[in-house]
Amino acid sequence: GEFISIFDNGFRTLAVITASSENTTWDDTKGRIERLKRLFKDETAIMPQMLNLLTDEDVTATDLIHVETKSWVKGNAVLLGDAAHGFEPYASIGGSMALEDGYILASELMQVSKTYSLADALKRYEKKRKVRVNLALRLTRRMKGWLLIKSKSMRKLVDFIIPYFPARYFMKDCHKLMKEEI
Repeated sequence: GEFISIFDNGFRTLAVITASSENTTWDDTKGRIERLKRLFKDETAIMPQMLNLLTDEDVTATDLIHVETKSWVKGNAVLLGDAAHGFEPYASIGGSMALEDGYILASELMQVSKTYSLADALKRYEKKRKVRVNLALRLTRRMKGWLLIKSKSMRKLVDFIIPYFPARYFMKDCHKLMKEEI
């Protein structure tokens, strides 16, 4: 039920640590490392060593939540990026989707004329983007399902059998997304 991503550019390292937790109180900087140690008590490979190098101030806590909006357009206002479709970090695709939103929205806005209204451009932007964004959301949810298996025995089973599956099984939606024109 936990997920760790580590990114290193040679100068700095970023660790994104994800775990389910009941947040009943407002986050307090004091005690963050101890709370992480409790959340990751069963993880023995990376977390203990990493957490011993950090202070409470090194950790930034945040909540992940998925919010769906029915419409991204109201009048002359339009949503894009996380405001329209927030992505959880499991597929690392949210930033790319936001950039694509801007590209498609700009393309539609450049076509506004006497015969193609702003309202039409905004509706078309939303229609175009929702199909692709929904595919990306399915990809993210599938990756989340594989990464956040809570049962220890199921996690061991999955870790054992994954090497026997072809990579294309796990990457088919990702490849479809990357091959598609935006």
